[in-house]
Amino acid sequence: NVLHPIDAQSPLTGETPASVVDKEVELQVMVIGTDDISMQTVHASYRYFAKDIVWGARLADVLTETADGHLLLDLSRFDDVEPTASTPQFPYPS
Repeated sequence: NVLHPIDAQSPLTGETPASVVDKEVELQVMVIGTDDISMQTVHASYRYFAKDIVWGARLADVLTETADGHLLLDLSRFDDVEPTASTPQFPYPS
């Protein structure tokens, strides 16, 4: 998982759905990892535009614990998002 906290140091502090559209915000995410099988370095990059940002939501959990204590990986939920609760500081979705 990649996480960017929106705090006082973040360039995204105070942005709104309208402001990121007006400013034509583009987020570029680049990650580097190691392939478990070949032990080779792998790179991935993706650009997100204002239209791609989902406000007031989080990625759905793809891991759940079964009744017998095992973990179940459900990749059918990989692209799913779930709504988050609005707060006075982050009133999305509105």
